[in-house]
Amino acid sequence: MPFAIHSLALLCLWMVHIAASKTEWRARSSTLELCGLTCEGSGFNTLERDSAILEIDCKYKSLKIFNGYYSRTHVNISTGCCSIQNLSKSDTGAYNIFNIESEKKLVQSTYYVVIDPVQIRSLSSSRSDGGREVRVTYTGDEATVIWTWNGGALPMGHRLSDGNKTLTVPSNYTGTFRVYIRNPINETSAEINIPLPESPSRSVQARAGTIGGAVILDLIVLVSCWVWACRKSRAESALQLNGSQLRALQLPQPCAPGQGGTGTRHLDS
Repeated sequence: MPFAIHSLALLCLWMVHIAASKTEWRARSSTLELCGLTCEGSGFNTLERDSAILEIDCKYKSLKIFNGYYSRTHVNISTGCCSIQNLSKSDTGAYNIFNIESEKKLVQSTYYVVIDPVQIRSLSSSRSDGGREVRVTYTGDEATVIWTWNGGALPMGHRLSDGNKTLTVPSNYTGTFRVYIRNPINETSAEINIPLPESPSRSVQARAGTIGGAVILDLIVLVSCWVWACRKSRAESALQLNGSQLRALQLPQPCAPGQGGTGTRHLDS
């Protein structure tokens, strides 16, 4: 019988604890702030998780902070509030405030979960056998991934995989795809625009235009070279002609008969 009474008492205490508990979320490396340690008598107020974190002697207004928390815990005895800095995931747990006078009484209990905030690393699009894939990569804990298309619901025939990180849609759907990543402490989003696929005719026209442009450029270069060659040939011919004329002007001219010089003289008979 005593064992049954003891078990019932523990069950009642556990039910009271569950009823008083609430869950809150905190980011890793952030600060946890707790209040409820205000002294109302001459007993002790304690903050505990798996073991004691701190103890306030309400009669003498003295404070004791236990190992593991001393360097990062600050307490204001007059307000009954404390802060624990630089949280890590190992700080996850139920934080219970007790008042101890004639008996140990639970004042409040809060379960804190320490997680990493979400952050999008990349958002990309690629073709696949099933259409087009849009894939997001991110960091963070307890994340929920939600996709939208042009600000509304996703198109018919879409498929989500890999924990909703990959969205596959038929290749004929285009527009803006936005992804929302959220967890209990923050939310972030990113978007990617998928244009219309290039039609075969436009692709052929583009290639034809490229080829045509290359041919025209080759013709321009060829004509330019031909004009330059013609001009060079004319310039060389002109130089040769001018040289011949100059040599002709420099040759001595023979004297005419009867004008002296070495002309033939005719004697009278």
